[in-house]
Amino acid sequence: MKLLQINTHPAYPVKIGSGLLDTAGSEIKKTGSRKVALIADENTFGLFGNRVVASLENAGLSYCVKVIAAGENSKSHETLVDVYDFLFENRITRSDLVAALGGGVVGDLAGFAAATYLRGVGLIQLPTTLLAMTDSSVGGKTAINLRGGKNQVGAFYQPEFVLCDTDALTSLPLAEWHCGMGECVKYAAIMDASLADILTDNAKTEEIIYRCLKIKAYAVENDTFDKGVRQMLNFGHTLAHGIEKLSDYAVPHGTAVAQGMYLMTALTVKNGLTPQSALQKLELVLQKCGLDYRTSYPLAEIKRVALSDKKRKGDKITVVYLEDFGRYSLKELSVTEFTEGGAWTL
Repeated sequence: MKLLQINTHPAYPVKIGSGLLDTAGSEIKKTGSRKVALIADENTFGLFGNRVVASLENAGLSYCVKVIAAGENSKSHETLVDVYDFLFENRITRSDLVAALGGGVVGDLAGFAAATYLRGVGLIQLPTTLLAMTDSSVGGKTAINLRGGKNQVGAFYQPEFVLCDTDALTSLPLAEWHCGMGECVKYAAIMDASLADILTDNAKTEEIIYRCLKIKAYAVENDTFDKGVRQMLNFGHTLAHGIEKLSDYAVPHGTAVAQGMYLMTALTVKNGLTPQSALQKLELVLQKCGLDYRTSYPLAEIKRVALSDKKRKGDKITVVYLEDFGRYSLKELSVTEFTEGGAWTL
């Protein structure tokens, strides 16, 4: 097992290893919480719900369970209000706790509910996908989507702890594995070039998650509210969110990130900001990881939709690019320059 401390305010631990879902009850009991509201989607509850419920019962904890529909469409205000009603009906108080069991959708939705219900109740993250373990469960970003874009309404709200049970990954469909692998490639590309060498080694899953989260921890600890260095984690994401929206979320997040990273790097190669060798290395790693990094959507359309992205500030947008593979930089562009400038088209 590996342990990582996230030194935000408040600080919290992340545990990475086998069998950790079975310890959820005993870990929750240490927080002093009286009651647990377990939120999962229909897939993750079917796979892991009995293990977590058994751990709660073994710890002598009172609990209630809310199962939501699987998929990105559950990150909606309708589902959020349904969760609020569930918390109210089960008399969840500020001395109680919300436990998010699942991937990024469950973590984002349950996290936002915890952040806002009664102006904040306790939260723990029990991620069950590679994407959630390496990225979304850590750092405190919670959100729901609007019709106009992804993650448009949310809050920064840190969990009390995170348990990454690597056993859960054995049940992942290949498409879900690729979702997480897109984020892993991102971490390698921006700050840890040697990470790319082990991404396809299943025996090193704990190390992969740990190394990704070390980078995430550095970004979050130095820029909790995403106004500076944390923006490096957005590499490929502005274009990715445009791709996701154009596909009505049929393109999975990790695939969209792979496509966004490749497109952005091709653009910055054209602008002389990135060496051609970095694009070649990125392409090689994406291929090695089995990621579909080419999109059929026109770049102009992707950019148009991307302009609704929350990373836009007035008439400016900050893009993350590679100075080389394993080293990133930030560049602020005007919206006009990004959308219409000949240098930023392919």
